[in-house]
Amino acid sequence: MDLVSIEELIKILKDNNINFGKGDPYNRLRYYTKIGLIPHMTRKKNSNNTNSGHYPKDVISKIIEIEKMKDIGLSNEEIIDKFKAATSANRIDYIQFIKDKITVNHLFISLLVLGCIFEIYRANLKAPNEPNIKNETGMEKHLIVETGINFLSPGQKKVFVPAKQVKQDSNINLSFRGNIFPATQSFISDIKEGLGFIVETNMEVNNEVKFTWNIVN
Repeated sequence: MDLVSIEELIKILKDNNINFGKGDPYNRLRYYTKIGLIPHMTRKKNSNNTNSGHYPKDVISKIIEIEKMKDIGLSNEEIIDKFKAATSANRIDYIQFIKDKITVNHLFISLLVLGCIFEIYRANLKAPNEPNIKNETGMEKHLIVETGINFLSPGQKKVFVPAKQVKQDSNINLSFRGNIFPATQSFISDIKEGLGFIVETNMEVNNEVKFTWNIVN
């Protein structure tokens, strides 16, 4: 589990415009722990070999969410109820996901593999000197030349995706199969021609998020 020291946590929260007011930020964190909004801190040695309190890294996004709810006037009791409701909903969704996972995933992967083989086969039918196929408007038709499945792990905000067919001018389409919370955006941050590309979100994700991708040249 990734941990962050209390000092680092407070600095990151202040950098994200979290206002602790005139009170001691440590007291705010201890109170959130007391009412069950965040977990208890863990004692571990820091860089200067002294014991210091540390929290799980995902506490950052949770406190930001708590403070946003406070800003719109929700009480501590209402915030606790919302987190409890979200946890229950996630458990129900997870159970249903497990029930459907085997059949749905096998079907999806089978279709994906067949589609990939077909597109590669169709692309290879084109003779080396044959001009690009054009549609009725005279515009070039673009084909999917490579596709695949990858995922972002909890606490991760970017991942390198190997792709031999990628070019600097390739169109890369992403489709996420889960919530990237607390991130709100995803994008291709770098392309290494013939090697792959980097998928990145604007914040680290809380849970494992699977995504599919395809390259259109």
